[in-house]
Amino acid sequence: RPGQRGGHGRGPRAPRRPPGAVSDAADPGSAPGPPGPAVLLLAQAPDAAGVKLGLESRLGPQGRRRLQAILLKRAVRWASGVDRAAVVLALAGEPGAAARGVLELGAEVEVIDQAPGTFGERLAGAMSRVGDHDRPLLVASCDVPGLRVEHAEAALEDLEDGCDVSFGPSSDGGCYLLGLARPDPDLIARSVGAWRRGELMARALEALAANELSVGLLRSERELHSESDAQALLADPTAPAEVVEVLAGRA
Repeated sequence: RPGQRGGHGRGPRAPRRPPGAVSDAADPGSAPGPPGPAVLLLAQAPDAAGVKLGLESRLGPQGRRRLQAILLKRAVRWASGVDRAAVVLALAGEPGAAARGVLELGAEVEVIDQAPGTFGERLAGAMSRVGDHDRPLLVASCDVPGLRVEHAEAALEDLEDGCDVSFGPSSDGGCYLLGLARPDPDLIARSVGAWRRGELMARALEALAANELSVGLLRSERELHSESDAQALLADPTAPAEVVEVLAGRA
């Protein structure tokens, strides 16, 4: 399953409900269950300056924007598949209202603009606008085309098992998925600051230890930022076809 405790990775596993079962939230005859998690997607808008700049030589400006729109739509579909989740998309570089139409988002997805500042300030600002801090929060990157609902289920199980944080490291030292049992925007703003993507994993583990927080680690995944990432994805037979078409210049 895609999580671990104390350094032993776990990959995606099957959903807890039997195939075809209806969740409590969808059964009109049952009592309502507890609220599901909030899912926060933090990303650049398709028209943001510099979006997917590491793929400029392969895609050019239009291809970069097309790829980002596809990745955002996939991430929203992923987040919407998390059981009873409240989905919030925090965008940088383009007003949220304009992006809603470009991305063809439904009314159930809340779109907000990222505040300016360091990564930590932007993340904390978006977290403070999600709402209920008494329920778990998943913060996800939109840069892993193969993200599956099982990743979210593993992170949430870490939190249910008593972890304060579930951390999904990316292969470049960043983070593709962060689960928080008790979201604390102030702690995030103080701890994260101006961290760069490649140092997120190491510095996050240091901060967790300093604050005496327990952590579950998810399996590492590769994000799509650079030419080498694109080549690795194109060599993967399980890569999503719509992403492959853009990277291969067929879209």
